[in-house]
Amino acid sequence: CNLKCKHCMANNFAPKERMLTIDKLKDLSRQADELGLCQFNISGGEPLIFKEIDEVIKALNPEKFHIGISTNGHFLTLERAKHLKQIGLDKVMISLDSIDPLLHDDNRADKGAYDKAIQAIFAARDAGLDTIIQHVVTRQTAQSENTVKMAKFAQENGFSLDIIVAKALGEWEGKHDVLINR
Repeated sequence: CNLKCKHCMANNFAPKERMLTIDKLKDLSRQADELGLCQFNISGGEPLIFKEIDEVIKALNPEKFHIGISTNGHFLTLERAKHLKQIGLDKVMISLDSIDPLLHDDNRADKGAYDKAIQAIFAARDAGLDTIIQHVVTRQTAQSENTVKMAKFAQENGFSLDIIVAKALGEWEGKHDVLINR
């Protein structure tokens, strides 16, 4: 992944050779079709840095399956969103840690990550992709004004908001105070 998000475990993995080859993905798609499954979600790290992302989408057989991608939005321009839609992508889920740019950028360890995520959210929508904002909530943020503002932003702009409950992963590993309780 290109970012170092506090809540993500992707940064704990050493780079390695891809295990799921294009041929294996084609076979997976065939087996999923035989089982009557209906969708795939491509995630990472950051799947939009995969050099072969077009081939990955095509291997998953978008004629038969609903295909989605979870992304931080860093590499999703309007042009790229239109291209991905054209080759069979149906849905994009873009992470947004806060409606406050400074908080989002701090969690992503990247100044400007907020602007790129917001641009990607609107680019995906404008390209005709089903666009979902993914937002991780902790015990501290679950009922915060920031989360309420995030929900209002999503509602006012016609986006779905997918709330993801925090796990003690990434920089939060072992920090159980972030976990949701009663």
